[in-house]
Amino acid sequence: MEDSPNTMDALTAQIVPLRVKGFTFEEISVKLGVIPEQVIITWKEFIDSRTIMSPEEMAVLQELRLENLLTKVNDRLKYADKAEDYEIVVKLLKELAALQGINKDMKRDAQDKLVQITNAQTQLILQAVFALANAMSGHIEAAFEKHKTIKAIKGELAPNVLTTLFTAEAQRVLTQEVQES
Repeated sequence: MEDSPNTMDALTAQIVPLRVKGFTFEEISVKLGVIPEQVIITWKEFIDSRTIMSPEEMAVLQELRLENLLTKVNDRLKYADKAEDYEIVVKLLKELAALQGINKDMKRDAQDKLVQITNAQTQLILQAVFALANAMSGHIEAAFEKHKTIKAIKGELAPNVLTTLFTAEAQRVLTQEVQES
């Protein structure tokens, strides 16, 4: 994650892990000995300082939550001696299964989006390359038809002329693709 406990202030570094574990603002307030409003303000400042999570970051967060739940389940099983302990373990296992499904869906969605973006970029690049090749070919043919001397043809095919043509054609193709989207 972008904000590791080492880069957060002390209160934020205590609040964030507790919120990730599912504690309410009131529970955190009691646990840390601060007023609930301060917990809420600190949490909101942390959230506001964050950027929107990428699918990969969201997957990491889900994995951390899964690990946390798994630890709770293991701890409960070690000391389970009443029926209600087993009910809590079953509840935690159901929550764990639900989060695993979410995690799989998020990873699949991220992979699908990445493939879509890659395909779109490849298509755009190929269209631009073909358009540039056609424009350059047309320019070269026109230079041969228009000029009779090698010196004049060289002038039409000089690097600065071709660079200008290349840039103009690339901008035209990319602008056309954006407008069609």
